[in-house]
Amino acid sequence: MPEGSITDRIGEIRPIMPANRGNNNRETPRALMMNATMKCPAPLLLLVLSLIIAGCASPRAPEEEQQAAPQTLQGLLQAASDSDDRSRSQRYRLQAVEMLQQQEDYQGARQLLQTLSTEPMDPPERDQYLLLSMESIVATGDRRWARSLSPELDRALPRRLPEALQERALQMQLKTQLMANQPVRAALALIHNDRAAENREQGQRHDRIWRLLRSSPEADLEKASREYSDSDTQGWLELALVLSAGHGASMESQSATVRRWQENWPNHPAAITPPRELQLIARLSRDRPRRIALALPLSGPLGSAGQAIREGFMAAVYDEFGQNGGDNTSVDIYDTHARPFDEIYAALLTDSPDLVVGPLGKEDLSGLKDQSRLPIPILAMGYLEADQPVPENLYQFGLSGEDEARQVAERLALDGHRNAVLIAPEGDWGQRMESHFQQH
Repeated sequence: MPEGSITDRIGEIRPIMPANRGNNNRETPRALMMNATMKCPAPLLLLVLSLIIAGCASPRAPEEEQQAAPQTLQGLLQAASDSDDRSRSQRYRLQAVEMLQQQEDYQGARQLLQTLSTEPMDPPERDQYLLLSMESIVATGDRRWARSLSPELDRALPRRLPEALQERALQMQLKTQLMANQPVRAALALIHNDRAAENREQGQRHDRIWRLLRSSPEADLEKASREYSDSDTQGWLELALVLSAGHGASMESQSATVRRWQENWPNHPAAITPPRELQLIARLSRDRPRRIALALPLSGPLGSAGQAIREGFMAAVYDEFGQNGGDNTSVDIYDTHARPFDEIYAALLTDSPDLVVGPLGKEDLSGLKDQSRLPIPILAMGYLEADQPVPENLYQFGLSGEDEARQVAERLALDGHRNAVLIAPEGDWGQRMESHFQQH
């Protein structure tokens, strides 16, 4: 069969038409054929007719186009064994792996993937092999396999896949790298795959990148800095390295380090939208509070949680302000269980502290949602509901349920745990918690 489809070759066909429609004496195509037939010897005529019939017959497609891919596991494996084409055999086996994973036969899927691991593969088959391997690793929690595969995972892998698979591949890569205890490689994949991660809010993505980099050993950060030269990656790694070198420094020193980094990288995504932790360091360093009101539940159902926060807060105040020239900082403590927070806040307007830390619960914040601007800045230990407007001067520092679920899942992966029981309340909030836990 000539190359190209029948549609492609239609333009090569030209109809037989009389050269001059007004010349009635010119022979028609039918007359020409009859004359040629009468003049042609019989053996030659038979040969010509046979060639015409053969040319009019439907052309035979190549074997691969004639045969549809088998629809059963046994059929795929048999077709892979029978095929002399290496790439086609690999594609059949990869389809069989996906079928086994759909049946939750991950042991069989792994055995089949192992037969492929030592073979040379073309890039499309190699990428599919890596994606299916990560799927099996995450499903089985096989940390040894994750550590073995981790160096082979190119951070550009998700971007090479069809768009519909990019987000899935990115999440599988992040989970596999965390199971391999390689947070820096997980961060590198997240930095590099902006398009695959574009459905996630940028601030949350920057917070996650920062958590991964902050938990990475300094030696791994330095190694990555030598290996990758693109500006986004270099900027993130430099930020992590300079703050790692100043670990334990005062808030002013850390804030100055962040400002110098922003001056050197003014167009970097993290300079435009810094992680929340760095935003807080900059704000507290710039507007150092001298009088602080700490409003927490110190009695009632949340009393133990409020007391723990109080003890940690006071220790941090002493470390930061007492040891760094801030010994005139005062902290007044209020129990929000004994008195509603909105009443406490209204009374504080006459005392005019520089900062209010608290409250702990969402319901305590709900009384402030109708104000467009708060006269005294509040550093809350929780969040307003997602659909509620956030007043100016309200800083929501506590972890949301989704953030907590994400961090718990990442910590479990880093510690090597693969089985967990999630107890969540019914309703939208519990469903969001469950969804974020399963995604990470």
